[in-house]
Amino acid sequence: MPQKIKKQIKRSMPWFVILSLVLNSMVIGLVFNFNFKFHKSLDKDLSLEMATPQAQAQNTHATTSVEVQNAPPIITGGPAESPSSTSTSPVNIGGQIPFTVTATDDEGNGYWLIICTTDSVTASGTAGPTCDDVQLCVSTATSSSGNPNSCTYSPVTDPPGETQEWYAFVCDDHATQGACSSPGNQGSGDSGSPFYINHAPYIDEFFTSINNQIPGGTFEVSATSTDTDILYVADELTMHICDNGGYSTSTGCLVTEFCTATSTAAIPGASTTISCQWDDSAPTPDTDYDYYVYIKDEHGMPASNNGASSTYTIINVAPSISYVKLMPNDVTEIQLALKATTTVVTASSTENVVDQNGCTDILGATSTIYWSVVSGGYHCASDPDKCYKIASTSCAITDCTGDDDANATVTCTTSMAFHAMPTDGSSYYATTTWYAAIFAFDEALTGATSSKDNGGGTDVKTNTALEVDETLIQYGLVQAGSDTGTSTATTTVNNIGNSPLDCYLYGTDMTKAPDIIEINNQEHDLTAYFPYGTGTDATSTPGTNLEDLDAPKPYTGNTNIFDYVYWGINIPAGRPSGEYKGQNTFQLNIDPDGQWGN
Repeated sequence: MPQKIKKQIKRSMPWFVILSLVLNSMVIGLVFNFNFKFHKSLDKDLSLEMATPQAQAQNTHATTSVEVQNAPPIITGGPAESPSSTSTSPVNIGGQIPFTVTATDDEGNGYWLIICTTDSVTASGTAGPTCDDVQLCVSTATSSSGNPNSCTYSPVTDPPGETQEWYAFVCDDHATQGACSSPGNQGSGDSGSPFYINHAPYIDEFFTSINNQIPGGTFEVSATSTDTDILYVADELTMHICDNGGYSTSTGCLVTEFCTATSTAAIPGASTTISCQWDDSAPTPDTDYDYYVYIKDEHGMPASNNGASSTYTIINVAPSISYVKLMPNDVTEIQLALKATTTVVTASSTENVVDQNGCTDILGATSTIYWSVVSGGYHCASDPDKCYKIASTSCAITDCTGDDDANATVTCTTSMAFHAMPTDGSSYYATTTWYAAIFAFDEALTGATSSKDNGGGTDVKTNTALEVDETLIQYGLVQAGSDTGTSTATTTVNNIGNSPLDCYLYGTDMTKAPDIIEINNQEHDLTAYFPYGTGTDATSTPGTNLEDLDAPKPYTGNTNIFDYVYWGINIPAGRPSGEYKGQNTFQLNIDPDGQWGN
């Protein structure tokens, strides 16, 4: 130490101060070592001498180290609902909400999109993140930074209210230090949190408000329904009444739609009434028919209790008769069979029957064919002369194709007696006619009656007919030059038609070639055993009318009408013996004064 310093120290500091400084320097010094030596000078003052520093053999280098932590992705676009749910366009329970986002990652990592109900998420790297509360949806990881990503919440469940808050996070797929953006991003505007939930309406009740109608009638169904969403204006509700073919909220009834109606918007949370009507399409069988009620709101949300069923009822209606004809196919007259023949002529009454419950509803029919002036009309008592009652077993129902066909043909048939009252121009009753009436009835035994026919009536023809029982007038053995005296041959004349008869007689000469017995040698009379010579000579052409022939019209109670004609003959002298043959003819005509009966 230079002397000047030493002297200065020596003069200015006591020794104990100097010693204290030295000791402190030893404690504080970390790099330098001081070696102090004390000398006693000639003048006996203490002196301080600093020793020279010594080099240390220690490490003089330090390595720096820091670990850079993985940073989370950064949202650059979104997040957003796509499409957005709003108060006027909520998402239906059971529907879906897509979420979209775009994010970048400084390390170029792919990233996940996750939507949670709270602002809390846990990253898991390549395993994908998880919400610490309720997870709405999570995407798959994108392949690289900057790509958009999306996930869909489906199906949307029912939260406590009508809205649901949501928080979006993007979390990278770093293998060891997965990281998520924070805090959760709720987007902005209509596409941001919360999303809006639309709840299903509920059908409170429904009933057939107009019911029990005839085929073709008008029916109505009324329903009350409640839309439980109360935050905003109540939705319009649309009701569809369908058959059992099903329903779609987009297209309505899948098969048959009876009717549809839309309500006006009501008070939120209040019950709304909807009614709609439809017209039945006749013919329709009388029975109960099912219908199904479906209601949706204006967002296409179906009622939670859709598809409930009830019935409407088509009531029975009696059949009606549109047309009736006695002897169809334009037959204008009924030609009766004669008593002597075996041919049966059938008269029929035909009608078109209309039943709006369908022609299959027609159970049967009965009929009456009757003379137009008979007592009681079609309610007349059965009488083969004037009134024919036809049972249902003799009535056939045809031309019915099924329940959707209202029309059928009913034909009732019967055999008419040969003596039924004639009404044509030859009859005493030419101003009368015959009618048909039919009573058709359905399964409820209700029915309709049609009287007369659309053609104005049908005539029964007059049959003028007789039959002679004997095929031979047997005179027996008579000598030439003599006659039969009071010994007479007999012919029986039967009235087999439906009119009173007169009769003209004529004949041919009797011959045994080359010999003859002239026709005028025969006589006829209506009195048995008349003496020959008192009768009426037979002629070769129609001659005398047997006006007194008792052959009135056959009638019910007396159908066996006949009378006798008696014959005698004279054999002129000189006629050779042997058998002579000829032929006599009975020519009938209507007796104008005869008995027609009534």
